[in-house]
Amino acid sequence: KTATGETGPGLIPRSPEVLRRVIAASNAGFQALHGEFGMMADGVVYLPPKPYAATVAVKRDGSTVFGTWPEDGTVPPDITSYRQNMTVMVEDEKFNPYGRTWWGGTPPGWADKTHTVRTGICLTREHFVAYFYGADISPEALSQAMIQTRCKFGIALDMNAGHSGLEFYRIAPDKELDALAPGTLGGDLVEGDVPGFEGWRFRARRFIKGMGLMNFPRYIKREGRDFFYMTLRQMLPGKALASG
Repeated sequence: KTATGETGPGLIPRSPEVLRRVIAASNAGFQALHGEFGMMADGVVYLPPKPYAATVAVKRDGSTVFGTWPEDGTVPPDITSYRQNMTVMVEDEKFNPYGRTWWGGTPPGWADKTHTVRTGICLTREHFVAYFYGADISPEALSQAMIQTRCKFGIALDMNAGHSGLEFYRIAPDKELDALAPGTLGGDLVEGDVPGFEGWRFRARRFIKGMGLMNFPRYIKREGRDFFYMTLRQMLPGKALASG
């Protein structure tokens, strides 16, 4: 639910320029009712930024930035998109600098209130972005994985089975997808038509075999919850160079 009345499309953009470069998509953070952490996409604010919230954002020049939002709720003009979730989990390879005591709850009725599916995203010392997934872990275990990956700024994302996970994609016009050996498809690797974009096909694979992500393949379709999609960065002008 948004605080502004705006409604997002729930789709990866249906354009050849975007779809050819899409390589993956994953869950984002908590629902609005679980903290009202901020979100803006392509200049449209759905939830205003929350002070002290851990934030990943995209700037107009295409760069991705991480940081804690200041007390000022104004969105800088060079920010086009942002997503927030709680306070920072790992900063400069240290766990929980703000002393948070709650990192999200497990489903009602669960005896174990700590160990569950947990996900996160971080910026490493080397300026790579890393995605984290654990099937049955605590906040401390997730943060330790971030620390061992040399994270400068790590954000806890969504948690619990069903809504947390990542999918890899290969998307192209139907005739451009290479034929697969018989029996390859099924289970964790599927193929189908791109919904709402005639003549294009996709192949999708789970990040981890058997990952309990509902509605797989989830993010190539229209999705009611917000999510991240990742594309190859355009490094050279014009068409890709021919191989061989």
